[in-house]
Amino acid sequence: MIKKLAFISIFLFSTHVSAVNFYGGVGYSYNILSAESDFWNGGDGGDPFFILGAKFNRLALELSYRSLTLNNIHTASGGTFDVDVKDSMMTLGLRYDLNLFSHINFGIVRHSVETEYTTTASSRLNTSSIDGSAISFFVGGGLFGPLFIQDLKWIIDLNYYHRNTSFGIFALETGIFYSFYSF
Repeated sequence: MIKKLAFISIFLFSTHVSAVNFYGGVGYSYNILSAESDFWNGGDGGDPFFILGAKFNRLALELSYRSLTLNNIHTASGGTFDVDVKDSMMTLGLRYDLNLFSHINFGIVRHSVETEYTTTASSRLNTSSIDGSAISFFVGGGLFGPLFIQDLKWIIDLNYYHRNTSFGIFALETGIFYSFYSF
């Protein structure tokens, strides 16, 4: 009986179980703009991002911030437009682990878009269809795994950040998360 109790005690104290893990991370994303207008459709760029999250078993709640600059050079009959679409995005989402190495993520995103351009044309570019702030959704998924130590993880995600019917961003993201507090 004492041997069984000792075995159970050793098993219980050697197992790492926690109710919630708080983590933070940084990453880099390559983004491609999908839009109805050819002036900014296909704009691309790479930018860093920051994430804070709380993980409850297989479900995590995350808050992230990213400031994107997507560049597109468009040649029209009147001249060439060098367009920079700047989007400051704040997301609040859920990440659900499907198994030991893959997950899905979804949530809401707040876009704050400004457009700047230079041109050789005499005409002006109307940017009112994408400039401004809006709240919409994002969906995606990816892979994850441990990186050298138990609390350090890597991720690779493919996400779509929707803004409206004429504007969205596809993002390939890589990042590193560190679990800094568990209880």
